[in-house]
Amino acid sequence: MPLGTALKKITTTDKKIVGGSILDIFDEEVKSLISDKIEKVNLNIEASRFGFNVEQANERYSFECKLEPILNKRGTLQFLFFFFNNITVDVSEKKRLAEKVDELSYYKSITNNLNNALFVLDKEGKIIFWDEQSEMLFGLSGEDVLGKFFGSTLELFDKRFFENIKKDLEKEKIWKVNLNIFGKEHKKEIFEAKLSYLDDYQNTIVVLCSNITRKVKEEEKLKLTGESYKNLLENTSELICKVDSKGNIIFTNKTFLEVLGYNKDEIKQKQFNHLIQQQYLDNNIFNVNTFDKTKRTIIELPLFTNDGSSFLANVTFIPKREGGNSLHYLCYITEIPAAEKVDEIELLFPHFLKLRRMELLLKQMEGL
Repeated sequence: MPLGTALKKITTTDKKIVGGSILDIFDEEVKSLISDKIEKVNLNIEASRFGFNVEQANERYSFECKLEPILNKRGTLQFLFFFFNNITVDVSEKKRLAEKVDELSYYKSITNNLNNALFVLDKEGKIIFWDEQSEMLFGLSGEDVLGKFFGSTLELFDKRFFENIKKDLEKEKIWKVNLNIFGKEHKKEIFEAKLSYLDDYQNTIVVLCSNITRKVKEEEKLKLTGESYKNLLENTSELICKVDSKGNIIFTNKTFLEVLGYNKDEIKQKQFNHLIQQQYLDNNIFNVNTFDKTKRTIIELPLFTNDGSSFLANVTFIPKREGGNSLHYLCYITEIPAAEKVDEIELLFPHFLKLRRMELLLKQMEGL
């Protein structure tokens, strides 16, 4: 008789086995297994079911075999029927699901320790896994949500929106959204939900919800503080600017522009040393890279305005790194009152003054 569809996977030809032993089409390992099962069926006169694997053309196939004894009128064995079922796909899927369960258990143990909620969706958006943290977060048990569409159950999305999420996931590995969730005491908390496919099959989506309430509130507080700070800098009567590590002016307040006589477009094209009198630069080195990057630096500098008038000022350079950005310096400029000014010649020509003092000292020594 010709082989059935399943058995065609076992052999490379349609070999006729009528009159021969069915065991001849198997390798020694499977042959030994089937022989043992036949003996037990003969002994117990009851059906037997078992599985085995075969290799063919570098492919592995899994089969389920059922031995069904047929008895004659005297109650003894007359025929033995073999039912073979190709379960290769089922075995592969079961293995994949087992690996998925192990992976989910691993993630579950992590998220439980991190106080994050983890649940899993099938490709239709139905919840197939729901951990304890999810129960605490949403106030729903596994019985309440398993097998149901998560968007409507959690009152988050409709199915059309979920389909758009899946399209985005085909392009991006992770899709994120912030959710406002009201707890049992009607206290609003903010959670970041991250959705990602579990594997390349794209049949399962993992959703991880992290509480970011404190983070968002701190960011909002910093934003408000930053805006208040910026308004303070902008409207103070002091001359204030920001200089980057190359000496470029990157911010000025209104008072700075008014006193020095520049507009915003003009000042953006300048470096801080463009505001210093040239005589000072000829005799001194001015380079913000030489400033201490851990504490403030105060320098007495002769500055001049856009119309050419000059004034002497104490300039304080404070190193700053805001939000992980590159280093810059916040500069406070304070004009030195006339009564406190040092000799301008000493400031502009320090080397000349030292030589002059040396000459006076030598003359005094010659007169002794």
